[in-house]
Amino acid sequence: PLRDDEFASEFAKWVVFEKNISQTFRQKVVNQIVLSGMNFDLYGDGWEKELPFDIFNNETGDCGLRMHGSVPYDRVKDIYRQSWMSLNVMAWHKAGFTERIAEPQLAGSLVVTDSTEYLKKYYTDGEDIILFDLSDESIRELPNRLKALLSDKDRLLHMAWNGYQKALKYHTWDARVKQFLEITVDNT
Repeated sequence: PLRDDEFASEFAKWVVFEKNISQTFRQKVVNQIVLSGMNFDLYGDGWEKELPFDIFNNETGDCGLRMHGSVPYDRVKDIYRQSWMSLNVMAWHKAGFTERIAEPQLAGSLVVTDSTEYLKKYYTDGEDIILFDLSDESIRELPNRLKALLSDKDRLLHMAWNGYQKALKYHTWDARVKQFLEITVDNT
């Protein structure tokens, strides 16, 4: 057994490792989408250091990528509301769920994310969310799936509406408190 300070030291090493893995896959996904010719907005600092140089030097000189710096949290919901889709690549907790799925859904944006055990159990790919896995093949296919949706806005809006309804039912703070109370009351 490790002492608390030893555990904290070892855990800190794994956090860096996990972040690097997530960053690598996030780069692959974004690179594939941009190289497919899709227009794409990225928010946050540091992307110019993370993305491959070749996406900024395509034949036209315009890769369709619009980079924005960090956005204050109070503006994030406005961005989600203005977005047809919101891309998420999960951190390495591959069994779970994150607010980066619930918040865009609650703002009416269709979420595109790599799958987790939770998402596969409670969501339906192509009905209320777009799921992909982190295989090279799935990442290569993703831009075509997204382009198809962007060319069929009725389908895209229907899926976003379904995601909104699911998030409203299960992923608001009120819904989570209700679930927590049901668990604790049932187990006391």
